[in-house]
Amino acid sequence: SAVHTPSVLAAPPSLVGGCSCDGLERQSGLIAGSDCCWSAARLALKDFRVHMAPPERLPLVLVSGGTGFLGKAMVYLLLQHTELNVLVLVRRKRGRDVASRAKYYKSSLSFRSLQEHVWDRVTFVEGGFDERGVLQSTELQQYRAQVNAIIHSAANVRFDEPLPVAVASNSAPVQSMLEFGAQCPNLRRMIFVSTAYVFPPTQERVPQHTRPPLARGYESLAGLVGTNVPVNFEQQSEGYPNTYTWSKAFAENL
Repeated sequence: SAVHTPSVLAAPPSLVGGCSCDGLERQSGLIAGSDCCWSAARLALKDFRVHMAPPERLPLVLVSGGTGFLGKAMVYLLLQHTELNVLVLVRRKRGRDVASRAKYYKSSLSFRSLQEHVWDRVTFVEGGFDERGVLQSTELQQYRAQVNAIIHSAANVRFDEPLPVAVASNSAPVQSMLEFGAQCPNLRRMIFVSTAYVFPPTQERVPQHTRPPLARGYESLAGLVGTNVPVNFEQQSEGYPNTYTWSKAFAENL
């Protein structure tokens, strides 16, 4: 894809969004979390390696959602199996600043098999997505020229959120990350971690390609994000069982 027009790769179907991860530690001790997250991250990394240029040409990978189950698995694999530098987007949470969250993050059982020196390749940047799903990070702007790849895995996996909330959590951030990527002159790849459930229930064989755009355009939905306007999901569902799967499918069509 063109440098200023990054392509979005929806993660393989085995990247199961909304999984019932219980956080149990794997017997191998490599990572905490469920097997679905582990397998998902491995598949995403495989695609990442196939489509990326050699590591020496891609020194910096931005990861959103890096503090989640799947995000931790992805960061682990990047540190364990590549020489890439990693930029992890972290927001303040429950009164804890980025420095304290980063310290706690590195002590996670997910990373206990890593050598201490690998953390020299990791930079934690304060930032996140606001209630409208817009990327907010002043600090991240200074890395625009250095970012060569983006892995967007941040998401809200609750199935029963009101449609505007689901869109703000799972659709609008993808659009915002695309806009940020368009400002990165050296961006070569963007991976969007989707879900296995982007197709509504069907008895027919599902082809492995992106669905046609959903009926409602992004602009019309963006106007509802961050508002209290009631939305009847059943009128918009187009066969989807819940707002989570709908918002993920919509994000794939941005």
